[in-house]
Parts: sequence; structure tokens; C-alpha cells
Amino acid sequence: ALSRRTRASDLVTRDAEGRFHVLLADVDPHDAARMAARLAAALADVAAGHAAGHAAGAARVGTALFPGDGGDADALLRAAERALAAAAPVLPGARG
Repeated sequence: ALSRRTRASDLVTRDAEGRFHVLLADVDPHDAARMAARLAAALADVAAGHAAGHAAGAARVGTALFPGDGGDADALLRAAERALAAAAPVLPGARG
């Protein structure tokens, strides 16, 4: 679902805890926020499809931008984790 919504130059990974990480190359803050909203909506829709008959799925997205939020991968991941903790869930059917 995520790979179809990103560009060929972007990188989509999933960590051992089941969280997705998307590295967007050459984006400005506005475009990054717009892409984050689209990806969260896509994840929420997929989660809702898997939860048929159960509680609806939701997704949260935390973003971090280089170099303002961190100068290396570890710092950027920590900043994204902080943003994720503060993010409101995106419910199925939301459009970014």
C-alpha cells in the first residue's frame, strides 16, 4: 500500500516492531506534511480492511526533516518518534 503511494526515489521500510519508515528525498516541509497525511490515510484504510468486523483501524505518523530535526539518521528517528507520540490518529476514509 505504501510503495504504491511513494515515488521511485523514496525508501519504504518496516522495522522489527512493525512500524513503517518512509524516507522522502528532496521534499520541502509542506510536501512532506502532505505526503505524511496521504500515507497515514492509506495505512488507516488498510488497517480498516483487515479489521472487518472488529474495531476500525487508525494510523499515526511522525515526521522529521533533515537538517532541522536532526543531522543524522538516529537523530531523525528520535525526532520522528517524538512527533509520532504527539500525533493524532488518522481514521479510515480520511484523505490527505
